[in-house]
Amino acid sequence: AGPIKTIAASQITGFDDMIKIYEAVAPMRRSISQDDVADLAAFLGSDLSKNITGQTIFVDAGYSILAMAEMTR
Repeated sequence: AGPIKTIAASQITGFDDMIKIYEAVAPMRRSISQDDVADLAAFLGSDLSKNITGQTIFVDAGYSILAMAEMTR
C-alpha cells in the first residue's frame, strides 16, 4: 500500500506533503485509505479469491508501476 492516513502516520514529519505528491504522481491520482486495504483483505478472505496464492498485491492506486524516482519530485 502507499502512504495511508492513520494516527501513527500523522506523527511523521512531512506526511501531508507525501500524500499530496503521491496523489499527483499515482496513475489513479488518489491516495489510499484504510478502507481500500480492508476491501482487499475482505476479498482475499472470501471464496472469490480461492485460486489466488503466493501473490504480492499492491493497493497503491497504480503507484507501483512507476519508477521510484517519481516520489522525489
